[in-house]
Amino acid sequence: GGFNTIVNSTTGSIFDSTGATIYGGSSQTTASLTSTGLALISNGVTGSLISQDTASMFGSSDKHERTEMVGDGLKIYQNNVQVSSFGDTIRVGRKDESHQTITSTQTQFLDGDGSTVRLQITNDGIIDLRDSGGNVKVQADTTGVKVLADNTTTFGLFNGTGITLVDNNVTGSLITATTSSMFGASNADRTEVTQEGLKVYESNHQVASFGNTIRVGRADESHQTISATTTQFLDGDGSTVRLNISN
Repeated sequence: GGFNTIVNSTTGSIFDSTGATIYGGSSQTTASLTSTGLALISNGVTGSLISQDTASMFGSSDKHERTEMVGDGLKIYQNNVQVSSFGDTIRVGRKDESHQTITSTQTQFLDGDGSTVRLQITNDGIIDLRDSGGNVKVQADTTGVKVLADNTTTFGLFNGTGITLVDNNVTGSLITATTSSMFGASNADRTEVTQEGLKVYESNHQVASFGNTIRVGRADESHQTISATTTQFLDGDGSTVRLNISN
């Protein structure tokens, strides 16, 4: 048994033990409530379906274009493939292709393989730009920027200290606000450009300087000095002049 409403010989609704159906002017446009859920149908095509676990809205008769609201959040499908999802993790794009993900801690942009991270931005202010292998090539944070070469031990660092160039974990150059340095095998062998001129160090001893006065040799050993007025050759004690040539 059941209950039907009929207006002008047209069925408007049907209520029976299986559920309820309300017609919207034709038998092809209905709202149907059954044990499986609520279905809204227009011209024979299901537009919406609400069940215990899922609320769906369809954009095509084959239901391949749809949105789904489930316990995990909102999912969007095109050609029956999930192209976006919105929940604890937001994903825009197919997960097996290039896409973007957003979580409570970071944002990632992934490569065409769907797994290689090419750009990552974390909440603590760290930005990583990566190559096709997922290796970090540029890293920026609140302290500065690090640009990496073919490995993690060769890089350029730009921060509050200045510019540091490192090759295989050996510092090659350091540029600060007051000094530009180039290093040899270690920091003990270097050249420095300061406001006073150019200085050359070997084993951490200054062996030459080029400024208003030019000195070749250690100041505490035999050396030569050249100034605007004289040229001098000094003895091994570094202070006794052995030859003086004036202008």
